Amino acid sequence: MNTPKRPMEASGTSGMKVIPNGGLNLSILDGWWCEGYDTDTGWSIGAGEDYDDPFYQDEVESKGLYDVLENEVIPLFYDRNGGDIPPHGWISMMKSSMMKLGPAFSTNRMVREYAERFYMKAHQNWEMLSSEEFSRTKELVQWKHHIKNHWDQVQIEQARLLNVNAEVGVALKVEIEVYLGALKPEDVRVQIFSGPTDVDQNIMEPVIENVKCVGESSEGRYTYEGYIACDESGLFGYSIRILPYHQNLVDNFSLQMMRWIGDIITKPTVVEKTRNKEVSVH
Repeated sequence: MNTPKRPMEASGTSGMKVIPNGGLNLSILDGWWCEGYDTDTGWSIGAGEDYDDPFYQDEVESKGLYDVLENEVIPLFYDRNGGDIPPHGWISMMKSSMMKLGPAFSTNRMVREYAERFYMKAHQNWEMLSSEEFSRTKELVQWKHHIKNHWDQVQIEQARLLNVNAEVGVALKVEIEVYLGALKPEDVRVQIFSGPTDVDQNIMEPVIENVKCVGESSEGRYTYEGYIACDESGLFGYSIRILPYHQNLVDNFSLQMMRWIGDIITKPTVVEKTRNKEVSVH
């Protein structure tokens, strides 16, 4: 049983070690268990949902844990029919866990993925930033100071969707006017954040696209153009955001600076043609 607070489970090696010993996992859907969990390999506490209130999160998950223990784990384990051998259902889950999870999760995989995804990249960044007597590091620090001193000038002044309705397969063109003040286009990334919307007008499964600067309209003001790909019918939403950008910045979010135009600007309708008849799907 493993009950970390999402998303604090780094990898979950203790749960992996249980598998070859014939144990079953009952865990929060975090770390490796997000990938490893299935209904025949163990149990999950909750469905991976997150709440803003951590105390409410604890309450929901504790009730979920007791519910799984009372109604699933304990009845299955003690269904002995008078004998001492674990029941067939429990042994079946043990076998399934060994068969499915044993080959997929190991210390070898964990170390390899940590090395490939993090350690090697960190070493490459160190070599790049420390070369030439740390000249790139010094330049990056100066750039960060420049961004922080002038970020309050950055504004998204306008975004125009040139065609509100479109057919599936037709991209919607967006023109964006931004004011960067003392910053230059090479200091930022302007992005379109778009995707289909749910009934509450939230963007689901967002797609993020960088847009191109096509000109300077006046001093410090720039025009950008981009497209929203419409691959399916229905209602779509989009918003615009600006992030600081530097080629030597390891993480574009590390400065914790982002400028949004606001909530969803518009909800374009994408239609599909059926026998020459346009059908709008809302």
